[in-house]
Amino acid sequence: MSGSFRRYAVACVGTVALAGAAFVGVSPAVAGAAGVSVSTEGAFTSAWQASGTTEVDLSADVTLTCTSGEPTRTSTTAIVVNGNGHTLTQSCAGDSVLRQDDTGTVTLTDDVTDSVIADNSSLGSGGGIAAQGLITLTRSTVSGNTSGNNGGGLRSYSGAVVINSTMTGNTASSDGGALSGGPLTLVYATITDNTGAGGGNIELDGGDLTSFGSVVASPHGSADCVSMGTTTSSGYNVDDDGTCGFKGTGDQSDLKTALALGALADNGGPAPTLMPAATSPLVDQIPTAACGAGAGITTDERGATRPFGTACDIGAVESGASIPATTTTVPATTVAPSASSTSTTEAPAAVAATPVDATPTFTG
Repeated sequence: MSGSFRRYAVACVGTVALAGAAFVGVSPAVAGAAGVSVSTEGAFTSAWQASGTTEVDLSADVTLTCTSGEPTRTSTTAIVVNGNGHTLTQSCAGDSVLRQDDTGTVTLTDDVTDSVIADNSSLGSGGGIAAQGLITLTRSTVSGNTSGNNGGGLRSYSGAVVINSTMTGNTASSDGGALSGGPLTLVYATITDNTGAGGGNIELDGGDLTSFGSVVASPHGSADCVSMGTTTSSGYNVDDDGTCGFKGTGDQSDLKTALALGALADNGGPAPTLMPAATSPLVDQIPTAACGAGAGITTDERGATRPFGTACDIGAVESGASIPATTTTVPATTVAPSASSTSTTEAPAAVAATPVDATPTFTG
């Protein structure tokens, strides 16, 4: 299926967390498939939970609430969820968008946004995700996944774009601890501490790499980058063994200084991240004029504003930056006059909104 990603799983292994706007599908439904069209929360939950459902097509945006809770599916039957341009959102903090508790393969069409893909295991390629079409990871973390072949975190067959995202702690028995495939575009990506026999972090099958403001470091089992085609650096990239081809403006190739990254943790935002210490060589390395990466980027993976300090940081997280608080305004209240009083209007009050930081999971 063009523009889809697929996870091949073994029973009861690990978690996949899809937070916030978990996916936006823009591909049409699969021709000839017996699908169920849904437009409401109740209809979606019923279709998802039915063990025999093979395909669900969104015909409208669907928001999941605490009323229905975490949609859980226990099935050995493969299922496809087609977004058709609509968004599936979990609004109940702590609940998953989708949970699968058996071996049935789950396919979601197109992009992954504001999500966590964690602790999955695959006997084949793509421990976290195996993408048949071009896949884009945005403000997401892929961690702790294991593949019996290539691509511990992600196996990309038609290219991948990783923006403001983290890939760490993934393992491939063969090539590409974090990612295998290509071509690959990195923008403000942090790819560290992955393990693979051919490409501890990245293996591109001869595909090209385009990168801006990203760090690829601390590989296990092999070099940072292997089987590379041509690297195009848009500047301000870091690797620690010189294998990724970073030779552009502000690049630090074969860096031997410790990165001083914190452990994977909840630093705010939709996914756990690796926070650089103030002393990290990633901090304040990108001139403010270049921070937008030519794409108008003004925040990090967590939603915190770039830059913080004198310049922007390399990687998915802007060290020291806090996530802006959102506020809601209570409308003015008019008090009706009485015989002994005059009409008064109370000024609106700004009330801090309570953030919803869901870290949903499904196992399978």
